[in-house]
Amino acid sequence: MDACALKEYIITNNYITDVLNTLNCHNIKEYSDDIRAGLPSKCNPTSIVINKNSLKTKVYTSDKDINGDIFTLTMNLKQFTFSETLKYLHHVFNLPFTKFVKKENQVDPLDIFKRVKPNYTSNKELKLYDESILNNFIIAPNLWFLHEGITPAVQSQFKIGYSPEHQRISIPHRYWSGDNNDYVGVMGRTIKQDYDILQIPKYLPLVRFYKSLNLYGLQENYKHIQENGVVIIFEGEKSVLKMNSWKLPYAVAVGSHDISAVQQQILVSLNVEICIAFDEGIPENYIKNHCKIFKNMRKTSYIFDNDDLLDKKMSPVDRKLNTFKYLFNNRKFV
Repeated sequence: MDACALKEYIITNNYITDVLNTLNCHNIKEYSDDIRAGLPSKCNPTSIVINKNSLKTKVYTSDKDINGDIFTLTMNLKQFTFSETLKYLHHVFNLPFTKFVKKENQVDPLDIFKRVKPNYTSNKELKLYDESILNNFIIAPNLWFLHEGITPAVQSQFKIGYSPEHQRISIPHRYWSGDNNDYVGVMGRTIKQDYDILQIPKYLPLVRFYKSLNLYGLQENYKHIQENGVVIIFEGEKSVLKMNSWKLPYAVAVGSHDISAVQQQILVSLNVEICIAFDEGIPENYIKNHCKIFKNMRKTSYIFDNDDLLDKKMSPVDRKLNTFKYLFNNRKFV
């Protein structure tokens, strides 16, 4: 099962209590809308509150309140990564942790998804690769991205590298709901500054895949998206890397200025505010229409530059951090 299906499995079978028991939580009590429990080794018997219909989770501690879902609760208490959490919960329920790949005409089991399911069919599907997909690249931070404000630590986290054969920066895409070492493809960004004049594509796939069936950065940023209660949707991978370098790791990239039906389904399943942050030059009405897809299902907003702070084709993160914060704080809600 992928993360969406696993959530529905827990909700449908009322397995929240089972998860809390495996995490050594105490004083577990079920109410009409939620289940409450105490954190392991803590006295407060109601420090954990989990909504039974969405698995949204609130943890009250003496230091701070933590927002998230049942996955992030497991991640915090077990010190697991997102992929380790999915494996662990499959083991708890004696479910096989199979390599699940997304097909474009597949409808997820969540009822809420029926409102954004694809209106066409396709044979497109993702192929999963292991870490050997990176063998043809030099995996090391590069100066090009460093000059763009992407730190060496973030480049290492996302396995950014270089392809001598293609003279491009290699940007591997992890599968959003698989193992940490499950990859679906690799994009390449040219290092030639005059690529426009030479009519060289700025981005080319080095290992081809369907970007519309995945969300770049979700595997790495799932926990922070849940804790912050918002996912910011950019067009390109570099914007996600820039956000993580600013220590704002709650963004994903769709790979274009269009959100596919499969991406819509995944975004709805996160159960957080959906904020669209497309590049400068995309018409406001076009962005609004994308927001309407999620209206009445999720809190929805978008970033739009009314103050001429960005040049055409710039991402909202291509200026300084203060500029992005201004744009985000003045985002428009639909």
